Amino acid sequence: SEDRALFFEALTGSFDYGWEPLVGVLRGTDKYVHSSEPELFELTGDPREERNLFAVEGARASALKEALSEHYGPNLERVAQVAPTVQPSSSDLESLQALGYVGGGAGEGSASGLPRRMIALFHRVERAKSSERSLDENVAGLRAVLGEEPDFYPAWKALGEVYVRHGELELGAEALSNCLRLKPGTPMDVFGLAAIRESQGRYAEALQLLEPVLREYPGYLRAAHLGAVVLGALGRWPEAAARFKEVVDRDPDYQDHLCMKQMMDAFGKAGRGGELEGLLRGYLERDPESTGTRLLLASYLRRARREEQAASVLSEGRELAPADLRIVDELALLLAMGRDPAVRDLRAAIALLEPYAEPGAEDPQLMYTLCTIYGATGRVEEALSVARRARELASRAGMDELVRTIDQRLTAAAPSTGR
Repeated sequence: SEDRALFFEALTGSFDYGWEPLVGVLRGTDKYVHSSEPELFELTGDPREERNLFAVEGARASALKEALSEHYGPNLERVAQVAPTVQPSSSDLESLQALGYVGGGAGEGSASGLPRRMIALFHRVERAKSSERSLDENVAGLRAVLGEEPDFYPAWKALGEVYVRHGELELGAEALSNCLRLKPGTPMDVFGLAAIRESQGRYAEALQLLEPVLREYPGYLRAAHLGAVVLGALGRWPEAAARFKEVVDRDPDYQDHLCMKQMMDAFGKAGRGGELEGLLRGYLERDPESTGTRLLLASYLRRARREEQAASVLSEGRELAPADLRIVDELALLLAMGRDPAVRDLRAAIALLEPYAEPGAEDPQLMYTLCTIYGATGRVEEALSVARRARELASRAGMDELVRTIDQRLTAAAPSTGR
């Protein structure tokens, strides 16, 4: 019915930035918004809410405020202080921590104000930090906002991002320090500042920043990974190995297996290389179709001069994930260049790769591997033909490094072929 009251609230700005909380009620075509500057709009004649009728329609506003107080309680200013009614599960918390979205709060120094005005400032910040603008333009726009609202957290956050993007790390650190002044302990800001210190080689300072965050948010994987990198840079390899393992245990694929590679290096430098095979096989047992883990295990076995076992691991992977051509490439290289006579088989390597060089094939990396093996067996013309096709495909796919590698090979072959 027209007399039915619909209640609404806008509390995100209060929780995140310390802005004034908003609550309101809609009844018929009248909309009342309660704040330190109350607003009353009649939506039929003013759908864009441009004419505030509060001063001239006091009775209508009072009636709506009374309905609002009956719904929320008499102290409307305390609405934003109500505790959440739904608590996230431990798995939800861990996912949020992994992304850095847990912790912090508005903070006592955060800018307060009406969301209508704050949102206008927020839009100015978004425009000012655009990557299409120069550093000077970015900074001028953001400093203008801070001139009006010195404690406007989004502007300090954007300023830090802009400075870091342009390589002005110390200025970026200064901006992030202001973010932490306004919202103490915010994990993403602590991580950002620690990342700056790590890139500056100030490893002890980076670690000091990270440790309290990691104690409170153990699931924040980006921070845990950075902490492991910093421990390694400090030469504390046993601790680095353990920290890398914590990240990999939670997410074996983290950053496309970068962390697993770093873990292997750290275990070796910590004198614990003998544990790696068991760890890698454990991760592979958890996810047999993980090509990245399988390739790392095969690489470990090759370095340990256990090429037959490496070939077995790769062959098994080819059966489990026949569409993943990285395994085909690695198995062909092992067959072509292996030191173990029981494994080395150039004909088998060529037979494995030739279907991927037939007309219509589209993988330039496999073609380049085939041309390398052709060259090793003296099939120079075939090697050059496949190399040229591989280069064309790689260029089309934007694989610049592979293009440069193939160009070097073609240039080196030119004198002997007269081309």
